Amino acid sequence: MNFNAIARLSRWDKPVGIWLLYFPCLWGLGLAWNGDLTAYIYYASLFFIGSVLLRSAGCIYNDLCDRDFDAKVERTAMRPLASGEISKKQAIILIIFLCVCALPILFVLNNFARIVALGAIIPVALYPWMKRITYWPQLFLGITFNWGILVGYAALQGRLDPAAGLLYMAAILWTLAYDTIYALQDIEDDMRIGVKSTAVLMQGSVHPMALLCYVWMASILVFLGVLQGFGMVYFGHMFVLSCLLLWQVLTLLSGDAQNALARFKSNIWAGLIVSSALFMETIL
Repeated sequence: MNFNAIARLSRWDKPVGIWLLYFPCLWGLGLAWNGDLTAYIYYASLFFIGSVLLRSAGCIYNDLCDRDFDAKVERTAMRPLASGEISKKQAIILIIFLCVCALPILFVLNNFARIVALGAIIPVALYPWMKRITYWPQLFLGITFNWGILVGYAALQGRLDPAAGLLYMAAILWTLAYDTIYALQDIEDDMRIGVKSTAVLMQGSVHPMALLCYVWMASILVFLGVLQGFGMVYFGHMFVLSCLLLWQVLTLLSGDAQNALARFKSNIWAGLIVSSALFMETIL
């Protein structure tokens, strides 16, 4: 088991997922933040480390569950577990090691945030199996991948409020759309081997489905801003976000895997825009 294989198994060569896991943590922090920059930087740093470690552990666990499927899909056939480069036992050891490394972060959280964080274990454990039983694994990924909003908010506030729930709903819709776009890369292989996804379910209707999710997401974020009494800085960010999401849908080519991947990757900017909106609204 060499370092290169570990890096590929952990997806360190593909950091987009780290950012898409990390930004929801910043959203939760930004919404709960009272302007104490030291506290923001402290928790933002902790959550970044946690995102790197736990995203890696999650990728390995997902590959462990999907290794038989991955071996039949062109894009994933050479993943270390699917190809046999890394064994099942070695993968389990790596998961345990990464989780142990992330464990200290749990203990610096307040008691309520700790309980919220531990609640993520159930959806994380169930997610890889969703593509076997439902055409909506992307929805379940949204529930799982954006849990950091709840943890980030609870870390600063020691509770959860309706505003955090609204932000979480917006993020779930965001993930539902961008992961459906991502799934377009493998749609032919998925249909051939029986893997379920929203891309397979929608097929020719991915564009209106993604657009609807993004419209709902943007609407919830605007509604949240009104409820919170946010100013023009926040709503200006929402305008830029809406333009980016609209560009994704209008330029998406369903039969072009590279095009779908590029649109998926552009969601790093979407995550950054919302993070900036919440940060700037408070600090200004």
